[in-house]
Amino acid sequence: MPVIKELKNPCTEEYLKLKKHFHGDVISWFYYSSSTTSVESEEDIPFYSHKIMERPSKHEGTPYTQITSEYFNPVYLLLKQIFECNQLDVSVIYRINLNATFSVPTNKRSPYHIDLDIPHKNLLIYMSKFEGGELFIKDNDQEIKIPPKEDDVLLFDGSLEHCISAPKGADRRIVLVVNFL
Repeated sequence: MPVIKELKNPCTEEYLKLKKHFHGDVISWFYYSSSTTSVESEEDIPFYSHKIMERPSKHEGTPYTQITSEYFNPVYLLLKQIFECNQLDVSVIYRINLNATFSVPTNKRSPYHIDLDIPHKNLLIYMSKFEGGELFIKDNDQEIKIPPKEDDVLLFDGSLEHCISAPKGADRRIVLVVNFL
């Protein structure tokens, strides 16, 4: 598999409806002052999150995932549509998170990190239109920069360190992050 694979997004009616809902004012967003708890860095990007399925964490005494949002069923349906459209065999979903980042005074990046300390794959679905907000992936000594586009679906190995840059202007960078195997 290439370092990053662009998947097909069928943009079903369910997907478009949910995407529109996530842009509205009825979803609960929770503020986080840093993008990751696994890496401490002065250069970081604060963000808003809506946890749909909490990550497992043996360090926090919860080595299991749990559904934490009323949006699980509709999000799972759209994920199932994307998995089937791309003929992806999914054994387990560990985490589903909706992230919203905003422009910051300088073009900061989040620290490089991995999402889980167990084998997994990362799936990103870009649910908004914005400038900047690139994804960076470390592959050995090479840094790969991926410019995002609205409705893109990207897949990469979860063992690869990655980070993002902040979006530019007044646009929100809304991304659905899925960790699975």
